[in-house]
Amino acid sequence: MLQKFLYACMLICCLMGCTSDNSDDSSIFPTPLVPESEPTPQTPPPIVEVPIIAEPIEEKIDVPPVDPIVEDEVKPEPEPVEEEEKEPEDNTAPRLIDSSISHGDVGVNPDTERFIFTFDEEIGRANIKLINNTLKIDMEWTTLIEGKRVILLRLPGEGRRLKRGELYTIQMRWRDEANNWEPEDFGVIHVITFITEIKE
Repeated sequence: MLQKFLYACMLICCLMGCTSDNSDDSSIFPTPLVPESEPTPQTPPPIVEVPIIAEPIEEKIDVPPVDPIVEDEVKPEPEPVEEEEKEPEDNTAPRLIDSSISHGDVGVNPDTERFIFTFDEEIGRANIKLINNTLKIDMEWTTLIEGKRVILLRLPGEGRRLKRGELYTIQMRWRDEANNWEPEDFGVIHVITFITEIKE
């Protein structure tokens, strides 16, 4: 009896399934369940190390701008340098052109205290002495140079006075600024001799 009952139940269930709106055969014969397969573990891609190349740091140098070269530019010619005219070289010693005393004078006033000599150019140096030939002594007078003039004089309180009736000699040597001496030979002198007045 039990078997018949079970068989009847199964038949009823089949009939109920055929009359349902679902026409899909899958409802009658369900798809067997397939166990899900475990996911395959994915291997991560290998890490590739890329070398880092440091770029050199360029040092910045301030370079002044360069003017562009113009081919057609014509450079001005340098102006000629005018040579300065050189003064002619002086090779001539000064010449004595005037004197307040002359060689061979007689009766010169004993109160005279200066003699003046004038030359044709400026004097750079003069060596002058007044000698008393009678007493063989230097009168120790002073020499002054004023351009083209040379003055031999007795300063107040200095030097010796002229005496009456005695023989005197002026020994002279001079040169200009160009170092031209007169007389030219060293040790040679220009001589002016005179005699003072005898009577008062």
